[in-house]
Amino acid sequence: MAGNLEFIKSQSFTGVISVDVTDIFSATYKSYMITTKNLEQTGSNEAWISLRLINSSGTTITTSTYDIANLQLLSSLAYQELRYPNSNRFQYSLSYSLGGQNAGQLYIHNPYDSSSYTFAQRQSGYFYSLGNRLDGYKWIGVEKTATSITGINIYSEVGYNFGGEISVYGVK
Repeated sequence: MAGNLEFIKSQSFTGVISVDVTDIFSATYKSYMITTKNLEQTGSNEAWISLRLINSSGTTITTSTYDIANLQLLSSLAYQELRYPNSNRFQYSLSYSLGGQNAGQLYIHNPYDSSSYTFAQRQSGYFYSLGNRLDGYKWIGVEKTATSITGINIYSEVGYNFGGEISVYGVK
């Protein structure tokens, strides 16, 4: 994605099952880049870290209005294409968290525009130390309500603690 990046916010967290990152989207930009660093689970069980959007009223959107298509580029298996229509989240979107760390970029388009759907795309790499392998993930998604989005909610699919860091940039 061409353009200059302008730093908006950075947030670190540890030992959480869910974290809200608020006041990151505004009318200033149409597209945003969110980087993740060292997203990892602190327990010993498998868990996916997923994403939901937060509207301008501060409410996390949990309705079945998310669609996602995911391409898993697994080093130990054949590539897998997965589709999740009418979901209540961008499921399996940020990290698979067991014995490894994940880093990547997430782009959010038109989040603040209340007359448009919010679109997202992500690419990431994941080092799975227990299996000694490096996996890649690419996905695209849309949240199909025309509402103003101002933040994101990151959470563990099964309620395990996790930690990491995110940074948000406006794309000019």
